[in-house]
Amino acid sequence: MKKQNNQKKSKKTNKLKAVINKISKQSNTDKKTEKKYLKIVVFTLDEEEYGIPITDLKEIIRIPEITHIPNSPKYIKGILNLRGQIIVVVNLEKLFKLTRSNDKNPNHILISDIDNNKFGLIVDNVTEIKDIKLQNIKKTPKILSAKIGTNNLKGVAVLDKKSKNSRIIMLLNLPKILSIDELVNMEKTIKKQTKTKI
Repeated sequence: MKKQNNQKKSKKTNKLKAVINKISKQSNTDKKTEKKYLKIVVFTLDEEEYGIPITDLKEIIRIPEITHIPNSPKYIKGILNLRGQIIVVVNLEKLFKLTRSNDKNPNHILISDIDNNKFGLIVDNVTEIKDIKLQNIKKTPKILSAKIGTNNLKGVAVLDKKSKNSRIIMLLNLPKILSIDELVNMEKTIKKQTKTKI
């Protein structure tokens, strides 16, 4: 009887070990895959494609009602209330001093959370979530750096290199963009004000 119990226990232990080995092999494979790829959210702004690492974002929302802040810089659209949280909304088009070449209105706001500071970024449209091979991310060409600013870009992702319809996605350096003193100070002020009201 004891022998049978011991055999059953050892079988269960062996099964458990096999499952643990399988899971650990799978997670190691996932880590290797993660190192080869960067998962980004792709969006359009003034008919150009941009990307942001998905790890820099909390969510994507349709543009709600935004309250204007008097005497704020032109690139700050205002603030919005997202489920009780007050978030500063940044107009990337104005921040980058881009000139709109069409009459289309922006549709989405990307909610970012970097160093515990939440911001909303107005973009035209979120188009896809894409895995980019790290080897396809290249240094930003000077012509693009001049347009948007070297510090604001991490590089460019070149897709479908072999086809005639190759795409270039500019990868934004969100932590750098959102470290502007005016933005950080405004976010801190709003945090203080909302805490005192609550």
